[in-house]
Amino acid sequence: MARRYASMRERILKNSRINMRNFTMGTPCRDWTGATFPPPWPDAPREKCYGRIGVRFKRGPRKGKGRSTQAHRESAKAFKPWLKTGTKNIVRHLCNRPICVQPEHLTGSEQRMNVLQCVAEGRHKTPFRRTNGERYAAKNAT
Repeated sequence: MARRYASMRERILKNSRINMRNFTMGTPCRDWTGATFPPPWPDAPREKCYGRIGVRFKRGPRKGKGRSTQAHRESAKAFKPWLKTGTKNIVRHLCNRPICVQPEHLTGSEQRMNVLQCVAEGRHKTPFRRTNGERYAAKNAT
């Protein structure tokens, strides 16, 4: 069977499009146009969902079997092979858009740094703070 794409880089570029409305560090975001994982909440916009891409195991006991993974992780592996990803290291979006697969917007990081970025930008949801940043008093806690 003939391959549809010559490489993972080509596959990512063909299944994404440049979004001129969102810029980070002087480069536009590249939105994934393929399948997405289920939205984090009902009726969530597409840009809040992670892109999904199917890949095959190349070696080991599951060789040839397919699996589904996040598109931004495969983009980081294809365009930045020097990034270490694994159980402790993750791929972090600098643009804070899960649908983005632009290699310039992806960096290797630890989960701790990802959460610190989230808190610093006010996107972290916690039951211990109100939306304005004020902490709940003990009498208000349920």
